[in-house]
Amino acid sequence: MEPLDLSKRPPRGPREKMLGLYFLPRTIDKLRAFLPGGDPGAYFVTDRHGMSAYLLRKIEIDPAALGVIVAAAADEAAVEAWIAAHAELSDVEALNQRMSSVTIGMLDAERLGTMRDHYAGIDDRPKTETIFAFIEFDDAALAASGSRV
Repeated sequence: MEPLDLSKRPPRGPREKMLGLYFLPRTIDKLRAFLPGGDPGAYFVTDRHGMSAYLLRKIEIDPAALGVIVAAAADEAAVEAWIAAHAELSDVEALNQRMSSVTIGMLDAERLGTMRDHYAGIDDRPKTETIFAFIEFDDAALAASGSRV
C-alpha cells in the first residue's frame, strides 16, 4: 500500500467502517502513515493507548502484525481479507456501540493524559462529548488549518 501523509490531512473518520467495524479504516490509514515516505503527524497506533489499540485488542489483532500486513499488501482489499481471516468478529455491533459511546468524561487519568499529549484543547471540550465527536472536531480543525492542531 502507498504511504500517507497525515500531517497534511487526517485519516478517515472514526465512523467509517470496514468489516462492519468503526475505526478500522482510520487505523489502517494511521498505519500507512508509518510506512517509508509517510508521515503520521501527531497520530499514533500503539498496543496500549487510544481507540485503535482498543479496537485491535478487542478483535484480537496485534498492531505490529497488522502494520506488517499493511506494509506488504498490494491494496486495502488484501488487508481486509487478512483481517477477516484472523480477527475475532463475533460481536461487531456491540463493539461499535461501546466504542462510539465513550465520552471524554469516561477516560481514566492515564488515558486522558495520553489524549492531552496528542490533542490540544481536549480539556476545553464537554465531558459528555464522545471521543468520536471530539476526533471529528479535531480532524475538521486539521483540515481547515492544513496542519495538526
